[in-house]
Amino acid sequence: AIFKAPDSVGEADNALDTRIDQLEAFVSAGSLWLDNVGDLSIGEIVGYVKPVAPAGGIYAELFDDVDALADSAGLIQEEIGIFTRDTLDISNVGDLTLFSASVSQSDVLIDVSGSILDNPEVLIGRDIIAPDALLVASNAVGADGNEIETLLNRLEGRAGSGGFFVDDSMGLVIGDVTAQQGGADVGLGNTGLDVDGTIRVTTTGFMTVLEDVVSNDADVTLQSVDSPLLDDPLAVYLANIGTLINPAIIPQT
Repeated sequence: AIFKAPDSVGEADNALDTRIDQLEAFVSAGSLWLDNVGDLSIGEIVGYVKPVAPAGGIYAELFDDVDALADSAGLIQEEIGIFTRDTLDISNVGDLTLFSASVSQSDVLIDVSGSILDNPEVLIGRDIIAPDALLVASNAVGADGNEIETLLNRLEGRAGSGGFFVDDSMGLVIGDVTAQQGGADVGLGNTGLDVDGTIRVTTTGFMTVLEDVVSNDADVTLQSVDSPLLDDPLAVYLANIGTLINPAIIPQT
């Protein structure tokens, strides 16, 4: 499925119910709420033919200014599978595999009954780009040797015996996620990282741990490489995305 909307897809208290294998989306001025059943891949939809834009209005602007789908690799350094200006909230019964970047100018909430995985065939690019992310999986978030690659300000999450593996860039805070879901702050119900298996989180910048990092049955590794050159790069990155798409459509952060 490919969703394009100038406002939102689904609602905070009434998510779109789907049974799909692949998803790409572009929501220029709103959020995406989705409840899916079955293993789900973000990105890599092939055979997409861009339809003819209707005359006039915001839909014409969207068609003219950006195609954030499989043929948009030149838009930013990596392909965008999903872009939302506000909350990106996906609940999935099964595994969720990130083939291309999920980008939000607000927060990313992913909750799956299986694992959140990085496509092993994609060797470059980031999987999640957002100010905040709350990643919850019954089994694993990422894998040893194939981490979820992120550009975040703040991270929280839970996982089972499969572990929690995240490779961040340019500085990270663990905790203090204020993610809104259905009008409630779901970050308040989560405290840092709580995982049954191994935890390994790295970042090429500062790392600040504000909340507990707990592995119930395995090891915890937190690694950072600090640099004075890394001064809030996420805001710059997201602003650049907005500029490249169309600053009239996507307000700058």
